[in-house]
Amino acid sequence: MTIARAQLITPELLEGFLQAVEPALVRRATALLTSGGVTLEQVEPASAVVVVVDGTNVRRVTTLLIAGRVTTLCDCAHRDEGPCIHRVAAVRALYTHMTSNPPQPWETLFSLSDRPRTTTATPTATVVCFFLVPNHPLGVGDAGWAVIPASVTPRAGRSDWQGADVRPLRAPPTPAGYPLSPLSVLQAAALLCEQSLSLAQPGQRAWLYAGALALLVDQTIYVARDGLSFGHPVHVYGKPGELQLSCDEDGADLLLQSIVYSAHRSIIVDQANRTLLPFSPHWLWTGANLVCIGDRTALVDHLLQTPALRVRAEDRERFDQRLLELAQRVPLCGSAVRWDEVHDEPLGHITVAEHDAGVVVRLAFTYASHELPFDPHYPAE
Repeated sequence: MTIARAQLITPELLEGFLQAVEPALVRRATALLTSGGVTLEQVEPASAVVVVVDGTNVRRVTTLLIAGRVTTLCDCAHRDEGPCIHRVAAVRALYTHMTSNPPQPWETLFSLSDRPRTTTATPTATVVCFFLVPNHPLGVGDAGWAVIPASVTPRAGRSDWQGADVRPLRAPPTPAGYPLSPLSVLQAAALLCEQSLSLAQPGQRAWLYAGALALLVDQTIYVARDGLSFGHPVHVYGKPGELQLSCDEDGADLLLQSIVYSAHRSIIVDQANRTLLPFSPHWLWTGANLVCIGDRTALVDHLLQTPALRVRAEDRERFDQRLLELAQRVPLCGSAVRWDEVHDEPLGHITVAEHDAGVVVRLAFTYASHELPFDPHYPAE
């Protein structure tokens, strides 16, 4: 009889990873941790995401438990030279956290699969990963963007994916062949395997790419410009994001910054790194984030093309006069915008005034101490 064993990151596994690293590198990583440059972004029983700030560089380290081994992925320039200081600092931070908060026995209930086990299935370290690839023969848009699933088998004896065997998936994967890959990942791979994509038209492929990304909520995929590589990890936000405009004070000026709000997080549209992927619906790749933004409009294009704007002090009064008009077109947030909830019933009143040779009649509503002229296009809230 084969007993299922929980796959949890434990202090013992993390300690084993650190013991295999040169002591000098561990000391440097510990000093980086002590200086406050390491933050635990997400910790799960079998995975974690750690942000490491090394000087002016911000690195995102993903730690996974694959076939009982701690595997780390980093986007720094030394990622192919063995364990880097960012990986070691991330594991050191996880070790400190896990020592104070060890996994509890009841957590195994959430880490074990509830699918029936078969006696013929052989556990394997092979997993399915996804790559965002430009200039691909099956890509869409002018840049030929495609999302390509691949079968990845780490090299024996390594705790990372350096030298891993990476092969694009030709046929739909099966749970028995990839027991360590979530079912949603396998479903996305089935949509995008070569057998499925080669038979689809470009418009259909744009829909398949978007549909597969929607299945990869909270997963990490990799931007691969030169072959299928793991150098540029990107976090996928499965819920469609809402494009918003943040208004913040900067002295006497006002700064307008485009952001995408998804999964209770505000993602700043990076001025230097932003790519609109022509899927259906559209997805935005900015920084280390990938989020769905729905359909394109002229306003959406402008907010993405010019994500940062400045309203000078001498223009503030004119801008404020049209703030409600802007709020009708795009959700506003930020420290320079204050929304007051008024629960009083509106009191309507009409003013009549002479103008030139005629009479002008105006309708306005008073909410407590706030008076607003009537406009049928104002937002309801």
